[in-house]
Amino acid sequence: MRRGGGEVDKLEREEVRETNSTKEPPKVELKPLPSHLIYAYLGENSTYPVIISTKLNEEEVDKLLVLLRKHKQIIGYSIDDLIGISANYCMHRIYLEEGCKPVVEHQRRLNPNMKDVVKKEVIKLLDAGIIYPISDSRWVCPIHVVPKKGGFTVVPNEHNELIPTRLVTGWRMCIDYRKLNKVTNKDHYPLPFIDQLLERMANHSHYCFLDGFSGYFQIMIHPDDQEKTTFTCAYGTFAFRRMSFGLCNAPGTFQRCMMAIFSDLIEEIMEVFMDDFSVYGTSFDSCLDNLDKALSRCQEANLVLNWEKCHFMVTEGIVLGHKISSKGIEVDPAKIEVIEKLPPPTSVKGIRSFLGHAGFYRRFIKDFANIAKPLTRLLSKEVEFIFDDACLNSFCKIKKALCSAPVIQPPDWSMPFILMCDASDYAVGAMLGQKQGRCIHAIYYACHTLDDAQQNYATTEKELLAVVFAIEKFRSYLVGSKVIVYTDHSTLSTCLQRRRPSHDLLDGCCYCKSLTSRSLTKRGLKMSSLITCPELSHTQKKKRPKNYPLMIHSRENICSLSSTFLLGMLIGLITWSVVIFLPNSRGPKRKSSYMMLALIFGMNHYCSRDVLMELFEDAFQKMSLRLSFIIVIHHHMVVISDPQGRQLKSYSQVSIGLHCSKILKCT
Repeated sequence: MRRGGGEVDKLEREEVRETNSTKEPPKVELKPLPSHLIYAYLGENSTYPVIISTKLNEEEVDKLLVLLRKHKQIIGYSIDDLIGISANYCMHRIYLEEGCKPVVEHQRRLNPNMKDVVKKEVIKLLDAGIIYPISDSRWVCPIHVVPKKGGFTVVPNEHNELIPTRLVTGWRMCIDYRKLNKVTNKDHYPLPFIDQLLERMANHSHYCFLDGFSGYFQIMIHPDDQEKTTFTCAYGTFAFRRMSFGLCNAPGTFQRCMMAIFSDLIEEIMEVFMDDFSVYGTSFDSCLDNLDKALSRCQEANLVLNWEKCHFMVTEGIVLGHKISSKGIEVDPAKIEVIEKLPPPTSVKGIRSFLGHAGFYRRFIKDFANIAKPLTRLLSKEVEFIFDDACLNSFCKIKKALCSAPVIQPPDWSMPFILMCDASDYAVGAMLGQKQGRCIHAIYYACHTLDDAQQNYATTEKELLAVVFAIEKFRSYLVGSKVIVYTDHSTLSTCLQRRRPSHDLLDGCCYCKSLTSRSLTKRGLKMSSLITCPELSHTQKKKRPKNYPLMIHSRENICSLSSTFLLGMLIGLITWSVVIFLPNSRGPKRKSSYMMLALIFGMNHYCSRDVLMELFEDAFQKMSLRLSFIIVIHHHMVVISDPQGRQLKSYSQVSIGLHCSKILKCT
C-alpha cells in the first residue's frame, strides 16, 4: 500500500530522530569568534555546539537552549545530516526547448592535484547519496576545477606595495552545464529587492541569522530530469539526485522553495534571500516566539541549517553586505576597511573594480556621481588613461565618504517623505528622508550624471530635471504617501505654480504634475523653496462633484496612447471630461499635445468647459497646432464640438458602438 506524502514525511522525521539519538556526537572544529558571540552546547560534555549572543542573561540562555534542543534534528554538522526537502514543497525540473539535440562531451585533462580534489568530492557526494553512477545518459557534461576565493583584501607585493586581491582558500569542483543551460527553458522567478528587505529588517532589538546547510543539495531533482545532470570525470559518469550548482534555473527553484516553506512568515517575522534566513523581533520573547515558528517550519519541510553560520539572539549582524541593527542600516565595516587600504588604481580595470565596490554603497554617499565623475570619465574608450590630481582627489573623497557613511533609517510609512533635490553643472542629486523630531534622517541618496545635451540646459531646467529624477527614482516610496520637496531654486517653484509653463519646461512640469491632482503649493523656508505634494497620498480623498473632469495621471501612458485606444477608453465613462484629437500630427507635436493635455488636467481640478477650451486654444496657438474638434462625454451622451463650441454631432452611449468607426474616420 502506498503511503501519502504527509505520512512519508512523518516517518522520515521519526527515522531521523532515531538516527540522531543513536549516532555519535559530531566532531567539529571550534573557530575563534568575535567578541559579541559565544559557543553554547545542546548536548552533554560540550557536544552539539551552537553560536549565541554574549549579551543574554542566564534565564534567556536557558530559554533559547530549550528551544534549540527541541529542534535539534534540523541543525546540521556535516553533509551526512541532510535529509532532503520534502517533494511536497519543491522539486527541480529541467524543461528543454523543443527539437534540441542531446550533447555528450568528453572529460577534460586534470593534473594530479586537481584529480585529488575531484576524487574527494565525488566520494563525499556518493557517501551522502547526492549523486549516483550512471552509464546510459544522453546528456554528459565535463567538470572543471576552479579556485575557491575568499574575501576581497589587499596584500603587499614584492615591492612592498599594497595591491587588491582575493585570497584563494581552496579548490572547488564545478560542472560545465553551459550547453545544457543553452537549451533549457528559463525560469524567471524573482528575487527580493535587497534595499526593501534591509528596510524591513532594520530597527529591531533581536535577530537570529540562519543559513541552510548546502542549500542546493537539499532540493530533489525530478527522476525524469536526473540523467540530464550527468557529468564525466576520471572516475566515471555520475548523475545528481539533488540540485547541482551551475544549473541555470537553480536560483529560481531555490527561492521558490523557500517562499513555499515560509510564505506566511515572510515580511512578518522573517526575511528570506536564497539560503539566508533572518528572524527578528522587537524583544527577546517576541524574537524567541518567531524563531520557534521558523524552526518548526524547517522541521516540517526537512530543511537542515548550518550550525556554524547560524547566530542566535544577536543585536546586530551582516546581511547581504550591510550591517543591520536597532540603529538602522550601515555599511559593512569589514568591506570598508579593505576599501580604505586600497591604493590608487593604475589601469581602467582597477578603476572599474574600485567603482564597482564603492558603488555598491552609493546609497550612503551624497552626490556619488558628481564626486566620481573624474574616475568614470576614464572608463570611456575614447579617453586616454591619465590618473591626474582630479582623479586622485575623487578617489580619496569616495574613500572618505565611505568611512564616514551615515546610518540609513528605514521609512516610516505613516509620516510624510522629504525630497531634497539639487543640480550642478555635471550631475543631479537627491536625498529621500523623513523628519524625526527636529532632525531629517536620510533614507536614500541618489545621483545621476548629466549627458552632453543635459549639461547645456539652463539652470532652471537642470533644477527641474533634479526634481523629475528624484520623483522617478523614489517613485515606489512616494506613491500613496505625502511628500515635501525642497529645492534651492525659487524660480522652479514659481514655474510649477504657473498655469501655462514655458515650452522648454513643459515636459518636466508635466511629469511632476502627473503625480498630483492639483497644483503644488509653495511655502518659504529660509533660503529654500518648499513644494508640498499632499495629493500623492490616497488616504485623504475628497468628494468629487458630478462634473469632475477626467484625470489622467501618467505622462508615459498619455504619450503612448493612440486615438483608437483613447476613444475606446472614454466610451465607457460616465463622468464628464474633455479630450482633443489632432489630425495629421505625428511625432513630437502629437506627443507635446498629449503632454499639454495632461498638464492642463493636472492643474485645473474643477475647471469649467469654457476655461478648458480657452486654455487649449491659447496653448496650441503657441505650439503652432490647430484644433480639430473636441469630444465631450457627459453622463450618457457623447458630444463632438468644433473649437468654437458649436455642436457637430451627438451620440447616446447605447448607439456609440454603431458610430465608433465614423468618429475614428474623423480623427
